[in-house]
Amino acid sequence: MGETMQQGDATMQIQPRQDGGQPADAPPLPAAPGEPVVFSTDNGRPVSMSFKNGTIYLTQDGNTQVIPLREAIPQEAAKIAWAVPATLSILVIWWPLSRAVIRWINRKHVSNTEAAALEARMRDRFETLERNLDTVAVEMERLSEGQRFTNKLLAERAEQERVPISGQG
Repeated sequence: MGETMQQGDATMQIQPRQDGGQPADAPPLPAAPGEPVVFSTDNGRPVSMSFKNGTIYLTQDGNTQVIPLREAIPQEAAKIAWAVPATLSILVIWWPLSRAVIRWINRKHVSNTEAAALEARMRDRFETLERNLDTVAVEMERLSEGQRFTNKLLAERAEQERVPISGQG
């Protein structure tokens, strides 16, 4: 009539139910939505658990314990549940954005450094150009002094040649 199941040294007799359903050792079928779930693990005394309007109802031997869902979940767990997506959003969104901004600032800084180096080179070149212009000005002054001296000598020689000779006359 019943089936015999052997496992190691233990032998278990499975008896079919009288109503033609599953054997007595089979787990119960899940409850329909909104219906209480009944557990029979507390020394054979059934414990009923149901959920209505954000509240958990536990019933055993006519005593009902009402647990608001806010109290069923510890506040620390709720904080952790918010911390995980916040951390992921920081890693996924803000980290690449901050790296891009830092790279942009570094590029700008490098450009400023290059601009400062270019400015220093241009300043050196202008100083060299100024020194060269001063040197050219001094040389031009020397040349003009030499030209004036030469003109003065030529003018004096021309005056000496124009001087009348005293015996001709």
